[in-house]
Amino acid sequence: MFKGFLSRRLSYFLMILFIILNSILIYFDIFYLLVLPLVILFGYLFIFRLDLIFLAIVFCTPLSFNFENLDLLGIGFYFPTEPMLLAFTVMFLFKALYVKSFKEVISFGKKIGKLLVITRGEKGSIAIKDDEVIECESKKNLNIVDLTGAGDLFAAGFLHGLINNFPIKESLKKGTEMSSKIIQKIGARLN
Repeated sequence: MFKGFLSRRLSYFLMILFIILNSILIYFDIFYLLVLPLVILFGYLFIFRLDLIFLAIVFCTPLSFNFENLDLLGIGFYFPTEPMLLAFTVMFLFKALYVKSFKEVISFGKKIGKLLVITRGEKGSIAIKDDEVIECESKKNLNIVDLTGAGDLFAAGFLHGLINNFPIKESLKKGTEMSSKIIQKIGARLN
C-alpha cells in the first residue's frame, strides 16, 4: 500500500515538474522537451519490447523519407527506418551480451509463446514453440565452399514445410537440406 502510494506521488511530481519545465522552455521558444515523452516511450520499448520496435520498423519502411541527397557529410539515409534499425541492432547486441547461456535463450523462447527458430551453424537448428523444443542436427561431411545464401535457403525450406503443414521437425530438416545444398556451391543460386 505504502509503496504504491509513494510511486503514485512520485509520478504526479514528475508530471507536474515536466509541465512546469516545458512551460518555461516554451516561453523561451525552446521546444525540445516536447519530445521527451516520446523518447521515454521509445526507450522503454527498446529495452523491454524489441518485438514492437521491429514491427514499427517494418511499418515505417514504406513511409521512410530518403535523405540521400542532403549534404550531411556525404551520407545518405532513410528516416526514420535506418536510425531505428541502428538503435534496434545496438539494443539487440547489448541484450545478447548479457545472455549467460543457451538455456536462457531457450527459457526466453518458451516465454514469448510464438514459434522461434534458431540456426546454429554446425550445431544444427532448433525450434521453440510454447514449451516444446525441437532440435535438428546439421548435415555432416559437407564440402563447404561458400556460406552465401545459407540462411535464406534455410528460411525458404523451413517456411515451405511450415506452409505445407509439415511437422516442425520436418520443416527444420527441409531447411537444413536446402542450406546444406547451397553452401557446397559458390554463390547463392542452386542451379
